Amino acid sequence: MPPLRAWPLALVLVACRAPLPPPPPVTTELEPKTIELPAASAPLAACTPTGVELCFNAVDDNCNGVIDEGCGVHTGLLQIAMAWEKGPDVDLNVTDPTGEMARPGDKTQGGLRKDRDCGSPNDGCHGQNLENVHFDGDAPPKGRYQIEVRLQRANPDQLPVRVRLGLRIGARTHTLELQLSHPGEAQIVAFTL
Repeated sequence: MPPLRAWPLALVLVACRAPLPPPPPVTTELEPKTIELPAASAPLAACTPTGVELCFNAVDDNCNGVIDEGCGVHTGLLQIAMAWEKGPDVDLNVTDPTGEMARPGDKTQGGLRKDRDCGSPNDGCHGQNLENVHFDGDAPPKGRYQIEVRLQRANPDQLPVRVRLGLRIGARTHTLELQLSHPGEAQIVAFTL
């Protein structure tokens, strides 16, 4: 075999090219059968492009079907993100169709993971209040998913607390603005696949 330097350049380039990764799996479009909103909430807003993606706002700013991509939060075929101003402690509690709630670090039997839990003084979120739950798998189980947004703690001068809830189902994202007026109050959003 001749030395490498004697081979034609095109042959060297072909020999060094790495194989292409396999194409992503084909998924069917997820469409919710129902979406239940709190009576006092504004309507669910479909994505409206506003520019480049901003971090920690629970919005798909560029309408590419992913909430806060490039910001260090996980995503999946289902993603529920919640953002609010620094100060109050607000909790995002998401329950899958098996009735199990997503908790930080653990995966539910239905495939949900909570990767951020913010609002307490030593949470490591550095004032970037965003809690995020995502589906970690290939096909989310059918059934009812319940989202509870609960105000745990707030000073009187911080009330009411405005919360933005971002919801990704398949390739579509939606945004909902919620308001919490007193500690202990919760708003419930649910959808059925």
